[in-house]
Amino acid sequence: MTTAVTSFAEGKTPGSPSADPGRTLLTRLPNGLTVLVKKDDRFPLVSLRLYVHAGPAYERAGEEGISHVLEHMAFKGTEKRPKGMVAADVEKTGGYLNAATSFDYTVYITDMTRDHWKTGLDVLKDQAFNPTLDPQELESEKDVVVAELKRGEDNPGQRLFRMTQEAAPKDTPYYHPIIGYERTVRNFSSEAIRDYISRLYQPQSMLLVACGDLDPEEFLAESSRLFGDLGNKHIVRPPVSETGIFSPKGFTATVEEGPWNKVHFSLAFPVPGIKDMRSSQLDVLAQILGGDATSRFYRTYK
Repeated sequence: MTTAVTSFAEGKTPGSPSADPGRTLLTRLPNGLTVLVKKDDRFPLVSLRLYVHAGPAYERAGEEGISHVLEHMAFKGTEKRPKGMVAADVEKTGGYLNAATSFDYTVYITDMTRDHWKTGLDVLKDQAFNPTLDPQELESEKDVVVAELKRGEDNPGQRLFRMTQEAAPKDTPYYHPIIGYERTVRNFSSEAIRDYISRLYQPQSMLLVACGDLDPEEFLAESSRLFGDLGNKHIVRPPVSETGIFSPKGFTATVEEGPWNKVHFSLAFPVPGIKDMRSSQLDVLAQILGGDATSRFYRTYK
């Protein structure tokens, strides 16, 4: 059973290769999980994404980097898929499996042939809700994450982004890097990650998206079967900074020397929030100045 179903039926425009080939359904399951499905039968493929409102902006003190570590551990075995089988169950059908962590969300990803999308959907649910978090595997994966962190320190572009990020006030939820710090990563336990999942991995804070050659109603039914019995322990509220706005006190400048053959430069300044109507004007400005190879910065300086 699903509720609040919105259906957007869209016909093709004759002779238009870019016309929308299908229809879109948007619904919310009784437990709050939002499901968005788009039929597109141009190719025999289905892309699935499970977005979870859980990322660095939601991490507490001492948890810096835990979202990213959990993303890694989701591939290291689940309650019904031992080590190696999470990826194997997808790849043996010719599918693709991945995940990513951003500041405000973690996303689990599969791209499958149209005959195997149910397998991909089951794997996504298994990764998000049933990781085994074996302590030995966790210790091994910490080394992988720390090595990734250190590679970033050798990348001038990544170092510049981190320096710019750290220049923001520390009372915002976006102060620390997505990957965290070596001291915090080394300190995570399996139990701490389970507590993090219990706190933030709530169906009401998730968006399940499907696009491809599939029947929308069939996908909704399968989503309800797999995810519908999952409950919410409490409401997950978006992070809010104490200041509510990025308001630096005066101009600050930081210079860091390194073994690089060019200068990497970043200039950051406060702008209206994404919900402000003026933010769309800033998006246009950003595209004109540096959006692609036709932009003014690119044509002037490169």
